[in-house]
Amino acid sequence: MATTIKSKSRLYIYAIIEADQARSLGKIGMQGAEVRCIVENQLAALVSRTDQIRLRPQRANLVVHNGVIKQLTDVGTSCLPLAFGTIAAGESAVRSLLREEHDTLLEQVRYFHDKVEMGLRVKFDVSNIYEYIMNTHPELKKLRDEIFGSQRDPGRDAKVELGRIFDRLLNEDRRVCLEKVQPLLEAVSVQVRSNDPRNDHEIMNLACLVSRDQVKPFEDAVVKAASQFGNEVSFNYSGPWAPFNFIDVRFDAERLRASS
Repeated sequence: MATTIKSKSRLYIYAIIEADQARSLGKIGMQGAEVRCIVENQLAALVSRTDQIRLRPQRANLVVHNGVIKQLTDVGTSCLPLAFGTIAAGESAVRSLLREEHDTLLEQVRYFHDKVEMGLRVKFDVSNIYEYIMNTHPELKKLRDEIFGSQRDPGRDAKVELGRIFDRLLNEDRRVCLEKVQPLLEAVSVQVRSNDPRNDHEIMNLACLVSRDQVKPFEDAVVKAASQFGNEVSFNYSGPWAPFNFIDVRFDAERLRASS
């Protein structure tokens, strides 16, 4: 007869907050589990029970993870959101983490007090980025016409060289745009972090750490920055979010996950 062995009940950790902010958020956790706090000294970990050893980063799971953290952010609770999929073996493992990393975690939680993350993505709003760069850089267009103007195959080396020059000019255009935009955002932000563009159309992908009372000035700064460009460049900002891009928390996730 087959025997079903249930895995040990574990704890999914969403975020770390200060102990005086600890409270239950109700049954909004993974698989509808209750989100509660484990308090240790001046810190509290928001957790919910799970029988999973690992969770897949499926959309439904990501929505739950981000939803818990967003609920904290929406009511002004300063939190240190942990990476998706942080699972502890049990309550003793969570308490050990809060004790062993107490000072580091508390310092970061307090640093993010009354601060949120705002995102800004800027892109070339054109149908064909290659033709756009060609048309705005005559030297590239001339080289393209020289290479492909004859009937013969120009060869791999010529194509690689054309691609290399395209990348260089695209990155130069990005740099010029960034130099116009970033100072305006830095004036209303605590920190500005530039992430790599996701594709050729994207000019910049910025994460800005902003004091809550500077959200409106940040939005005004984005409008001012956008006014420097024509219709071929679009601006899209988002937030406020928890400060995911500014967190520097390092601990042994596998040790936390291991059985106690």
